[in-house]
Amino acid sequence: SLSPSQTTVNFVNDVKAVLQTSTKCIQCHTASVTPGIPIYYDDADYADLKELYRDVLKRVDLNDPENSLLLRKPTSLIHGGGVQLNATDYNTILNWVRAGAPCGSNPAYCD
Repeated sequence: SLSPSQTTVNFVNDVKAVLQTSTKCIQCHTASVTPGIPIYYDDADYADLKELYRDVLKRVDLNDPENSLLLRKPTSLIHGGGVQLNATDYNTILNWVRAGAPCGSNPAYCD
C-alpha cells in the first residue's frame, strides 16, 4: 500500500510539504529565484494562499492521476530542474490525486 493512505492525504498537510520542504521544488519554484516560470510553491509568492492550491490543482489530472503534470514534470529528465521526486514524495502526490486532490481544513488555503 502507498503511504500516506488515500483516505488521509490532503494538500495542506501532505502535498504542500512535499513541494516546499521534502524536495528541491521550492529551491527554483519561487518568484525571487526563478521569475516567470509557470508555478511557484512558496507561500510568500501569494497574497491569497488559496491561489497556491488552485495553481497546483491546474497541474492535476483527476481522470488519469499518473498523467498529472505535477507528477510527470518532476520525474522527467526533460524537466529543467531534472528529476526531483523520490518514490515516497511521488506516492504522496499520487495518492492525493487519486483521492480527488482534497485541500484539507486550513481556511487560509481551502475554500
